[in-house]
Amino acid sequence: MCPSTEEFNSDKNEYERKRGMLLKGIQSADQPTHPKTEKREEVQQDEKKEEEEEGMKGTKKK
Repeated sequence: MCPSTEEFNSDKNEYERKRGMLLKGIQSADQPTHPKTEKREEVQQDEKKEEEEEGMKGTKKK
């Protein structure tokens, strides 16, 4: 028996969501899991660190 279209779509959406979480988990495998708000803050901190590192590289080249 085939699942209804609604059931299939909800399963697919859940699959995509879990897949996204797994991909994010692979990227931050060494970090413990946090609520979304904390993850956003971590990402912002990581971006700031990268910008600072790029800035330092830029100053060293001059």
